[in-house]
Amino acid sequence: MSKAIAKYQRYSAITEGFATALEQLASRAPYKNAIVIPAFNESMAFIERFSKLSQSQPASINTKPARSLLIVVANAPQNCAPCAKKTTQDMINRINERWTKQMVTKGVTFGQLNLQLDILLLDLTQGATQALKPNQFQDGVGFARKAGMDTAFELWCKGNISSGWFYSSDADAFWPVNYLNTDQLTLGKKGAAVFCFQHQQSEKQVHLSDAAARYDISLRYYVLGLRWAGSPWAYHTVGSTLVIHGESYAETRGFPNREAGEDFYLLNKIAKTAPIHCPPEPCLGLSDRPSDRVPFGTGPAVNSIELQDNPDQDFKLYHPEIFSLLRQWHQCIDQLFEKTLEDALSQSTQPASNTNNLKAAQLIEALRAIGIAKALLHARDHSKTSQQFCQHLLQWFDGFRTLKLIHWLRDHYYPSIAYQTWKNQLLENQIPFLASPQDDQDSAEALSEHLKQLEQQTLPFIGGLN
Repeated sequence: MSKAIAKYQRYSAITEGFATALEQLASRAPYKNAIVIPAFNESMAFIERFSKLSQSQPASINTKPARSLLIVVANAPQNCAPCAKKTTQDMINRINERWTKQMVTKGVTFGQLNLQLDILLLDLTQGATQALKPNQFQDGVGFARKAGMDTAFELWCKGNISSGWFYSSDADAFWPVNYLNTDQLTLGKKGAAVFCFQHQQSEKQVHLSDAAARYDISLRYYVLGLRWAGSPWAYHTVGSTLVIHGESYAETRGFPNREAGEDFYLLNKIAKTAPIHCPPEPCLGLSDRPSDRVPFGTGPAVNSIELQDNPDQDFKLYHPEIFSLLRQWHQCIDQLFEKTLEDALSQSTQPASNTNNLKAAQLIEALRAIGIAKALLHARDHSKTSQQFCQHLLQWFDGFRTLKLIHWLRDHYYPSIAYQTWKNQLLENQIPFLASPQDDQDSAEALSEHLKQLEQQTLPFIGGLN
């Protein structure tokens, strides 16, 4: 057991109140995988889907199919609508009535879905459990993910789960048959993986609503722009598509207690010490449903776009020039160990011209606004080689500061452009990192599929600093 794992068990994990449940689970035969799914305002459909998925897993020759543990974390914000709270409670009641065989402790129940899949239900709805200390209770999705992943982490430490890779997903996902086959991926012993995805209307209906297609475009456009710019943070941060190794989970102290964005912040920390794998398979389906379960993300974005009077003009995307400036910045980083920022950028903007000089000045202004001067001083003071310098500087210029730089450039020099303007630039081959589609299909759904294919061409991709 590493120091990071031992320290997380002692100081950060929140499973102390689940000790009785974990001891009972530890007496059962080991599981291969653990899958954590928060569930708020959900029906039983996702459990039925996952039960079918587990039964479709192939067995090796002369062996039984691997058993998995599905950890469902029921949560309901205190200020949620009464109907959403009732739907959540109905789900909890039906799980307990249909599958779970015993109450392990208040708010924690366990049962068997089928021969390949057991279910552990953590009921974190207000007042349902005494497993947590009063100051631990939070009702956001970040805390729900943390409770489930901490439980999987503790069972792994006890030897009750053999794979150190813990799955994080959501109830609106549609999982392919190869979803649980992490042993087919060369992921290594640390880090995380972000599976590819496609938004769709249902498990069998792959068509997208116009609003969901536009949002899907914005996600892929951003990641493709980062990859073209040479950013090590060029991966999606979608909580339902993650697999996280226990070692890296412990090193980064687990999911933060946030109402949204917990996936972004956890991956941002992991990527500084371990790789973020983006394999071409498996590919998950994600529901394109509107939702208000979290403050931002797919559901709220689809809601917002659907309410726009004129999405062609009202829905905005980052200006492509921002990614050009970001690319210019990444190309000059390794020169900054010996050169000033001005000299390094002027050399990277050859041939010199008024336009190039102006863009270099804009980039310098933006970098200074987010604190480059202090970061350069720190990196130089703590580095003996150019390689060490680059590592220090990129530790500072992480996924969060990448977004800060993009937003500063957007707010001061390159306002976001209307979807219709972006589409015209794409079709006219004016976006340097996006090839225009070969056919005449220009609907949002068709362009979403086109960007998905462009993204597939960049896979496998490994993000992070290692």
